[in-house]
Amino acid sequence: MAEHEYTGCRNCGGATKLFASSGKPARYCCARCAKAYVQRLRRAQTKHVHKCLSCASTWISGAAPDEARPKLCRKCQISEATSAASVARRMRAAMSRSPPVTAVDLRTCSHCGRAFYSGRSRSWCTPTCRSAIARAQSQRSYRARQLTQRRPKDARTCIECGNKYQSVRSRQVYCGTRCSEKALRRNRRRRIRVAMVSTQRFTARQVFERDNWRCYLCGVDTPEFLQGSADAQAPSIDHVFPLSRGGTHSLDNVRCACRRCNSRKGASVPDMVERVGMGHQIPMAL
Repeated sequence: MAEHEYTGCRNCGGATKLFASSGKPARYCCARCAKAYVQRLRRAQTKHVHKCLSCASTWISGAAPDEARPKLCRKCQISEATSAASVARRMRAAMSRSPPVTAVDLRTCSHCGRAFYSGRSRSWCTPTCRSAIARAQSQRSYRARQLTQRRPKDARTCIECGNKYQSVRSRQVYCGTRCSEKALRRNRRRRIRVAMVSTQRFTARQVFERDNWRCYLCGVDTPEFLQGSADAQAPSIDHVFPLSRGGTHSLDNVRCACRRCNSRKGASVPDMVERVGMGHQIPMAL
């Protein structure tokens, strides 16, 4: 391995480490020295020094100073943006040109209440207040449109519990989910009683796990996380022999079906079930 001359840190002259791969010494001892060295090089290459007319602070820039256009530092520009001196200076510069401008007036910000000088007919002092005023106006206009365009709510009576409620939906007949689910369970029991068929207590999960969460009509997977949703592959319970045709509400007559096949099947009977008959085991999809 070739030996290299040790020079030390380029910024502070301190000791530096050697790279294990090449054996060369590092140029800087730390990241702070590397950043300071680069900044020092940039300052050395800059030839123009500017002086703020307000706070007399100096800064270095590559642009040459312009005597016809005096400059201020960034801090003074922000602090004097709305002051009387800055407005007067802009007004004098504008009056030397054409067309003439209006006089400077003392105004009050409509958002924060701060007094400021301006030659324009504006009601805000800073861009922050301007954004806040625009946001408030947008919210007020949105609420006004909602009040004028919103459909009025109708007073209705729940057909399940009899409570009064208001709604904009024309087909809503229940006051909430609790009453709608209660009516759905009662309707299911009524259908079973009207059909005069035998019943068996079971849960939907028992049927889905028995059929391995697959549709018995098309064989598509019906994931568990889609249960209760409106997705086409959501699992649902289907009576193979419909209750309206004398089918039983038991584990032998119910199968796991996707929502698409269940809605298409309706009260019909699949061909494979008609061939097997009601007294035999109903084949399931593999």
